[in-house]
Amino acid sequence: MNVADYSSDIEFLTVFCYWGRDNVSIPVLSFMLNLLLSTKNSKIPYNALADARALSQDYALKYFQ
Repeated sequence: MNVADYSSDIEFLTVFCYWGRDNVSIPVLSFMLNLLLSTKNSKIPYNALADARALSQDYALKYFQ
């Protein structure tokens, strides 16, 4: 499952998959847009990888404890 905090994140991924290189096999994807998740604990704000890690941690704290 992919977790996003902005709908544009999903848009960018789908555009990339659609207009990306030919002959790329893309697995079935599912998305969850959760506006309650936060990137406030991101070590590098506005950095995609750091924000993704912060979202993952926030998701785990909210839904697995």
